[in-house]
Amino acid sequence: MKKNGIAIPSEYIKNAIYHDPEASFKATEQLLKEKNQPTCIIYPDDFAALGGIQALAKYSYIPGKNISIAGYDGILISTLLTPKLTTYQQDAKELGKQLVLQLLANIESPETFKSKTIKVSGQLLAGSSIINIKSL
Repeated sequence: MKKNGIAIPSEYIKNAIYHDPEASFKATEQLLKEKNQPTCIIYPDDFAALGGIQALAKYSYIPGKNISIAGYDGILISTLLTPKLTTYQQDAKELGKQLVLQLLANIESPETFKSKTIKVSGQLLAGSSIINIKSL
């Protein structure tokens, strides 16, 4: 968003518990009550997006029609939703492998171990929950 010069108003940032649809439901309701409502909501994970989708339905919003939403994780359920959730799927297998290697290094040499940031690849799974700007 920074790269494209898109500013995010601070009131659009809502805290919610990871993997908690109820917290995401409440956070989505807060966003929908803003004077200037967002046109897109990005959820911290696909499971949390489920709560957001319920809140959107309560206020007659349809993802991909009058609001855009996206998730993160690329779990199977995201492909079963209607509309199909646009999400970013991380390489969970590689992430797990790297975490195990870090854990083993810590166990084997705790006195010299230094944690590090690990980046894994992923891919965008295009669904139908994002409004196609070209069609507007």
